[in-house]
Amino acid sequence: EPGKDGTQAITPPCRLVGRFGAGGDFDVLSFDAAKGDRYWIEIVSKRLLQPVDPLLVVQQMVTSESGEVQFKDVSQVDDQTVGLPDKRYSIISEDPAVLFTAPADGRYRILLRNQYGGSQAQAPLYVLTVRPPKPDFRLLAMPVKTNPSGADNLTRPWTCAIHRGGAERIAVVAWRREGFNGEIQLEAKLLPEGIDADPAVIGEGSVMAEM
Repeated sequence: EPGKDGTQAITPPCRLVGRFGAGGDFDVLSFDAAKGDRYWIEIVSKRLLQPVDPLLVVQQMVTSESGEVQFKDVSQVDDQTVGLPDKRYSIISEDPAVLFTAPADGRYRILLRNQYGGSQAQAPLYVLTVRPPKPDFRLLAMPVKTNPSGADNLTRPWTCAIHRGGAERIAVVAWRREGFNGEIQLEAKLLPEGIDADPAVIGEGSVMAEM
Protein backbone atom coordinates (compact mmCIF):
# COMPACT_ATOMS: atom_id res chain seq x y z
CA GLU A 1 0.00 0.00 0.00
CA PRO A 2 1.23 3.58 -0.61
CA GLY A 3 2.99 5.25 2.31
CA LYS A 4 2.55 8.84 3.43
CA ASP A 5 5.39 9.90 1.16
CA GLY A 6 3.82 8.21 -1.86
CA THR A 7 6.21 5.26 -1.83
CA GLN A 8 5.24 1.63 -1.49
CA ALA A 9 4.97 0.94 2.26
CA ILE A 10 6.08 -2.43 3.60
CA THR A 11 6.02 -3.98 7.06
CA PRO A 12 8.95 -6.27 7.85
CA PRO A 13 9.29 -9.19 7.94
CA CYS A 14 8.15 -9.51 4.37
CA ARG A 15 8.99 -10.89 0.95
CA LEU A 16 7.71 -9.42 -2.27
CA VAL A 17 8.09 -9.90 -5.99
CA GLY A 18 8.58 -6.92 -8.30
CA ARG A 19 9.90 -5.89 -11.69
CA PHE A 20 12.67 -3.48 -12.54
CA GLY A 21 11.47 -0.56 -14.65
CA ALA A 22 13.04 0.53 -17.91
CA GLY A 23 15.71 3.20 -18.09
CA GLY A 24 17.27 2.40 -14.74
CA ASP A 25 14.41 3.91 -12.71
CA PHE A 26 14.39 3.20 -8.98
CA ASP A 27 11.70 1.16 -7.24
CA VAL A 28 11.17 2.78 -3.83
CA LEU A 29 9.76 1.09 -0.73
CA SER A 30 9.47 2.54 2.76
CA PHE A 31 9.23 1.11 6.27
CA ASP A 32 9.37 2.23 9.90
CA ALA A 33 12.06 0.99 12.27
CA ALA A 34 13.12 1.60 15.86
CA LYS A 35 16.70 2.33 16.84
CA GLY A 36 18.68 -0.91 16.89
CA ASP A 37 16.24 -2.90 14.75
CA ARG A 38 18.21 -5.26 12.52
CA TYR A 39 17.06 -6.56 9.16
CA TRP A 40 18.61 -8.78 6.52
CA ILE A 41 17.74 -7.11 3.20
CA GLU A 42 18.43 -9.19 0.10
CA ILE A 43 17.57 -9.17 -3.59
CA VAL A 44 17.34 -12.34 -5.64
CA SER A 45 17.25 -11.62 -9.37
CA LYS A 46 20.50 -12.52 -11.11
CA ARG A 47 20.21 -15.92 -9.47
CA LEU A 48 16.84 -16.25 -11.22
CA LEU A 49 18.75 -15.82 -14.50
CA GLN A 50 17.36 -12.34 -15.05
CA PRO A 51 19.37 -9.88 -17.24
CA VAL A 52 20.20 -7.55 -14.37
CA ASP A 53 22.88 -5.99 -12.20
CA PRO A 54 20.86 -4.85 -9.17
CA LEU A 55 21.78 -1.95 -6.89
CA LEU A 56 20.36 -1.72 -3.36
CA VAL A 57 20.32 1.55 -1.38
CA VAL A 58 18.90 2.02 2.14
CA GLN A 59 18.15 5.60 3.18
CA GLN A 60 17.10 7.28 6.43
CA MET A 61 14.54 10.06 6.47
CA VAL A 62 15.89 13.05 8.40
CA THR A 63 14.31 16.41 9.15
CA SER A 64 16.48 19.50 9.25
CA GLU A 65 16.10 22.29 11.79
CA SER A 66 14.19 24.23 9.15
CA GLY A 67 11.71 21.36 8.80
CA GLU A 68 12.99 20.19 5.43
CA VAL A 69 12.70 16.43 4.93
CA GLN A 70 15.75 14.79 3.38
CA PHE A 71 16.96 11.25 2.83
CA LYS A 72 20.46 10.21 3.85
CA ASP A 73 22.18 7.09 2.50
CA VAL A 74 22.80 4.50 5.22
CA SER A 75 23.91 1.62 3.00
CA GLN A 76 24.62 1.17 -0.70
CA VAL A 77 25.33 -2.34 -1.92
CA ASP A 78 26.13 -3.63 -5.38
CA ASP A 79 27.46 -7.20 -5.51
CA GLN A 80 27.76 -9.79 -2.77
CA THR A 81 31.36 -10.78 -2.23
CA VAL A 82 32.74 -13.21 0.29
CA GLY A 83 36.26 -12.61 1.56
CA LEU A 84 37.69 -16.12 1.65
CA PRO A 85 41.44 -16.80 1.86
CA ASP A 86 41.60 -18.63 -1.47
CA LYS A 87 40.01 -17.20 -4.61
CA ARG A 88 39.06 -20.71 -5.70
CA TYR A 89 36.44 -20.69 -2.93
CA SER A 90 35.04 -17.19 -3.49
CA ILE A 91 31.27 -16.95 -3.69
CA ILE A 92 30.28 -13.90 -5.69
CA SER A 93 26.79 -12.82 -6.73
CA GLU A 94 25.54 -9.71 -8.47
CA ASP A 95 22.48 -9.89 -6.21
CA PRO A 96 23.12 -7.45 -3.32
CA ALA A 97 22.36 -8.07 0.34
CA VAL A 98 23.03 -6.09 3.50
CA LEU A 99 22.65 -6.54 7.25
CA PHE A 100 20.91 -3.26 8.15
CA THR A 101 20.80 -1.80 11.67
CA ALA A 102 18.54 1.23 12.19
CA PRO A 103 20.62 4.09 13.65
CA ALA A 104 17.54 5.82 15.09
CA ASP A 105 13.77 5.61 15.37
CA GLY A 106 12.16 6.75 12.16
CA ARG A 107 11.28 6.19 8.55
CA TYR A 108 13.54 4.41 6.09
CA ARG A 109 13.29 3.58 2.46
CA ILE A 110 14.80 1.00 0.12
CA LEU A 111 15.77 1.96 -3.43
CA LEU A 112 16.20 -0.79 -6.03
CA ARG A 113 17.61 -0.27 -9.52
CA ASN A 114 18.82 -2.39 -12.41
CA GLN A 115 22.16 -0.85 -13.35
CA TYR A 116 21.97 -2.25 -16.86
CA GLY A 117 19.20 0.29 -17.50
CA GLY A 118 18.00 0.85 -21.04
CA SER A 119 14.83 -0.56 -22.55
CA GLN A 120 14.14 -4.27 -22.32
CA ALA A 121 11.48 -6.41 -23.93
CA GLN A 122 10.41 -7.68 -20.51
CA ALA A 123 10.87 -6.00 -17.14
CA PRO A 124 13.20 -8.31 -15.17
CA LEU A 125 11.83 -9.92 -12.04
CA TYR A 126 13.28 -9.60 -8.56
CA VAL A 127 12.44 -11.00 -5.14
CA LEU A 128 13.09 -8.69 -2.18
CA THR A 129 13.33 -10.08 1.34
CA VAL A 130 13.34 -7.90 4.47
CA ARG A 131 13.43 -9.86 7.73
CA PRO A 132 15.36 -10.20 10.99
CA PRO A 133 18.74 -11.83 10.38
CA LYS A 134 19.29 -15.55 10.90
CA PRO A 135 23.05 -15.74 11.54
CA ASP A 136 24.35 -18.98 10.07
CA PHE A 137 27.19 -20.54 8.12
CA ARG A 138 27.91 -23.14 5.44
CA LEU A 139 31.03 -25.30 5.28
CA LEU A 140 33.16 -26.52 2.39
CA ALA A 141 35.67 -29.29 3.09
CA MET A 142 38.28 -30.51 0.64
CA PRO A 143 41.69 -32.19 0.73
CA VAL A 144 44.76 -29.97 0.80
CA LYS A 145 46.70 -30.93 -2.31
CA THR A 146 49.53 -29.40 -4.29
CA ASN A 147 48.45 -28.58 -7.81
CA PRO A 148 50.94 -30.26 -10.18
CA SER A 149 50.56 -27.42 -12.68
CA GLY A 150 51.59 -24.87 -10.09
CA ALA A 151 48.44 -22.81 -10.71
CA ASP A 152 46.69 -21.51 -7.62
CA ASN A 153 43.36 -20.56 -9.16
CA LEU A 154 42.02 -24.00 -10.00
CA THR A 155 39.79 -26.34 -8.01
CA ARG A 156 40.58 -29.97 -8.74
CA PRO A 157 38.36 -32.93 -7.81
CA TRP A 158 40.97 -34.27 -5.40
CA THR A 159 40.08 -37.23 -3.21
CA CYS A 160 41.70 -38.75 -0.15
CA ALA A 161 43.66 -42.01 -0.45
CA ILE A 162 44.95 -42.84 3.01
CA HIS A 163 47.40 -45.71 3.31
CA ARG A 164 48.09 -47.61 6.51
CA GLY A 165 49.83 -45.25 8.89
CA GLY A 166 49.28 -42.32 6.54
CA ALA A 167 47.42 -39.03 6.98
CA GLU A 168 45.65 -36.41 4.91
CA ARG A 169 44.98 -32.72 5.57
CA ILE A 170 41.44 -31.42 5.09
CA ALA A 171 40.77 -27.72 4.71
CA VAL A 172 37.38 -26.55 5.96
CA VAL A 173 36.20 -23.16 4.71
CA ALA A 174 33.32 -21.30 6.38
CA TRP A 175 30.90 -19.13 4.42
CA ARG A 176 29.50 -16.86 7.13
CA ARG A 177 25.98 -15.55 6.57
CA GLU A 178 23.84 -12.71 7.91
CA GLY A 179 26.26 -11.40 10.51
CA PHE A 180 27.41 -14.68 12.05
CA ASN A 181 30.92 -14.17 13.42
CA GLY A 182 31.20 -16.78 16.17
CA GLU A 183 33.47 -19.75 16.74
CA ILE A 184 32.76 -22.92 14.75
CA GLN A 185 33.62 -26.29 16.26
CA LEU A 186 34.61 -28.92 13.67
CA GLU A 187 34.31 -32.66 14.25
CA ALA A 188 34.30 -35.53 11.72
CA LYS A 189 31.80 -38.31 12.39
CA LEU A 190 30.82 -41.60 10.73
CA LEU A 191 34.34 -42.14 9.37
CA PRO A 192 35.36 -45.58 8.04
CA GLU A 193 36.70 -48.02 10.63
CA GLY A 194 40.33 -47.39 11.46
CA ILE A 195 40.32 -43.73 10.43
CA ASP A 196 40.28 -40.93 12.98
CA ALA A 197 40.21 -37.14 12.67
CA ASP A 198 41.26 -34.63 15.27
CA PRO A 199 38.67 -31.93 15.99
CA ALA A 200 39.44 -28.37 14.98
CA VAL A 201 38.09 -24.87 15.49
CA ILE A 202 37.45 -22.04 13.07
CA GLY A 203 38.05 -19.11 15.37
CA GLU A 204 35.81 -16.09 15.83
CA GLY A 205 36.03 -13.94 12.69
CA SER A 206 38.17 -16.52 10.89
CA VAL A 207 37.06 -18.39 7.78
CA MET A 208 39.25 -21.51 7.55
CA ALA A 209 40.87 -24.29 9.56
CA GLU A 210 42.57 -27.58 8.77
CA MET A 211 41.76 -30.99 10.26
